[in-house]
Amino acid sequence: AASTETSNHDDSQKNTPSNSSDNSKKNTDTKNEGSSNIAPKNKDKTNDIPPIEENFTIVLDPGHGDYDPGSVGPSGTLEKDITLAVALKLGKVLKNKGLNVIYTRKDDTVFSTNINKDLIARANVANDNSADLFISIHLNSSEYEDARGTETYYHPASTSGKILAEKVQAELVKAVKMPDRGIKSNDFLVLRSSIAPSILVELGYISNAEDEAILNDSAYQDKFATAIAKGIITYLQVE
Repeated sequence: AASTETSNHDDSQKNTPSNSSDNSKKNTDTKNEGSSNIAPKNKDKTNDIPPIEENFTIVLDPGHGDYDPGSVGPSGTLEKDITLAVALKLGKVLKNKGLNVIYTRKDDTVFSTNINKDLIARANVANDNSADLFISIHLNSSEYEDARGTETYYHPASTSGKILAEKVQAELVKAVKMPDRGIKSNDFLVLRSSIAPSILVELGYISNAEDEAILNDSAYQDKFATAIAKGIITYLQVE
């Protein structure tokens, strides 16, 4: 039962207090790409997402990287690889809808080998660029092999973060048909350190063989990206 499943995912990566900062070089990409009015032959789910006319900046944070693989799936899938793949796909969708996109990483790197400094540096990418939203992408893991599903975290002090989490989680559940683990609040360091409304999305349980297969599937990665984009844009239009 879901109520008895406990996650052992990398809380030390997200929730360790620190006042440290890091001024390492940031990976940024703020180039806008106009969306096309010509529909592709194959149905493109991103066509269901309306373009944004205002100049919003979204920071995407693919969890982990470099020496830190994050959680590892039964078949050897690394969390850091999946989070990066989905973040890059998400960035393309958002840029095609008229948003500015900045990445905390676009390759297998980190800001610092000190976990706290790395997390704060990621949030500072959003802070330094006066971002409108900060989206951190992760995968869950549990000692219980049957644990499955997607969930979205927001900082308990952020009403806007909660609303954003609700919008994104609703779209994820509709798009991917994974078990809905809902939205949850947590004082994760990376969320606490962001001035802008922020969420941390746990796409699925890499420790579960079925979820791992979905997370590894490029077509499903596209679905994750499109769903998160739709949730973000819905939030921006309402707010």
